[in-house]
Amino acid sequence: MRLSKDSGAIRFNEPDFEIGPDLEKAAFLASSMAKGAKLTIRNDPWCSYSIGPKLFQGAPYSIVLTFNGEILSAVSITNDLPEFGSWCEAKEMLRKQAHDDLINSVWQLPIGPYPWGDLHSEFDRKTGFSSIGLNYDVPGRR
Repeated sequence: MRLSKDSGAIRFNEPDFEIGPDLEKAAFLASSMAKGAKLTIRNDPWCSYSIGPKLFQGAPYSIVLTFNGEILSAVSITNDLPEFGSWCEAKEMLRKQAHDDLINSVWQLPIGPYPWGDLHSEFDRKTGFSSIGLNYDVPGRR
């Protein structure tokens, strides 16, 4: 799993597939990546699909794709190692640190805005959940 600084696309090796701002919902649903995907939110025109877990560097990651109509709007990536399984805020902060390490040490990218959108890692106190987020909603896109 690699993230391109230039395009905002995430490349997976198995199956060989790319998720990025140009991915349309129909293409995703027709792909091998959609096999086993679960529709998690449907509130037309919005819908989200959960895929995974996808293994990367020995850790399982869940990926959620959110579409606005046919357009991929956002991707959420979550480290699903068993030690993060039973919830407590301290474990979520450790998960956030694992996400930060992936972005900073492995992908070697700064968090923040890009021409394709935004990359962030956050712990949301309201939901009690940590994730990596890619937001592809930028003015003038399509």
